[in-house]
Amino acid sequence: MFVYHAPHVTGSLWYAPEPSQPLVHGARICIGSPLSGLRRFPGVVTTDAFGGAVVYVDLDALPSGGEIWSGSTWRMPFAFRDAAGAGGASQGMRVTFCP
Repeated sequence: MFVYHAPHVTGSLWYAPEPSQPLVHGARICIGSPLSGLRRFPGVVTTDAFGGAVVYVDLDALPSGGEIWSGSTWRMPFAFRDAAGAGGASQGMRVTFCP
């Protein structure tokens, strides 16, 4: 997954099956309630000076209960904390995994 136009921060890619309606930290992160379905892909990345990063996703190393199966659709934002400790999130994307 690619992250772009983010601030220079460290963050991680999250995913959940349900979309959101309200804005979180000013962004529609596409993750709905309840947050019990929320999962984080393993690992963290730091964006470069231009706000870009690549998040490598290993579908064979997902958290327990967070398996992604063929034909499923997931919502995925990049969530981060800046140097001052303030949190934020990217606009989420919707991804459908093909059979």
